[in-house]
Amino acid sequence: MFKLLRLTLKFILVGGLLLLPAAAGTKTAFTVGDTYTFYCDSASSQARTVTCSPAYAPIYKYILSSSLTGESTVYKTASAAETAETEEIAEITPSTIMESFDAELLFSETACGVVNYYCYSPLLGEGVSLGGYLVNLHVAQSQTSTAVGTPLIFGGF
Repeated sequence: MFKLLRLTLKFILVGGLLLLPAAAGTKTAFTVGDTYTFYCDSASSQARTVTCSPAYAPIYKYILSSSLTGESTVYKTASAAETAETEEIAEITPSTIMESFDAELLFSETACGVVNYYCYSPLLGEGVSLGGYLVNLHVAQSQTSTAVGTPLIFGGF
C-alpha cells in the first residue's frame, strides 16, 4: 500500500518537473495582477472559468491552452496613503492598459459605480460582437480596482 503511494507521488513529482520548463515559456496576455482568470470552452458568459494565484498563471495557461477562449486579471488600486508610503509612481489605469495594447476605444458605459471601456486591439486575437462593434479588450475600473480581460471580463467585478 505504501509502495503504491510512494510510486504515485514520484510520478506526480516527475510529471510536475517535466511540466515546468514547458510552462515557463508560456506568457499570459496581461501582466499578472492580484488574481488571474482563464475562460475556457466558450467566448461568452457561459465560459468555464478557472481562477488561480498569480504565481501559477503561466502553468495554468499552458495546461488549459487547448480550451482557452480568453483571460483576465484584476489589479487593486493603491490608496493615496499606500502610494505615498511606497512612493509608487506608475499605477495601472485604463488609459495605460489601452496604450500598451495600441487599442482603440470603441465605447464605454458606467454601471453600479464601475466604468467599462470596450476596445479593439490589433495585438490581441479575435473578438466578440458587442453593440455592433468587434471587441477584444475590456477594461473595467471601480474605486478599489482595475480589471482587464480579453475578449471580455466575465463574472463579477
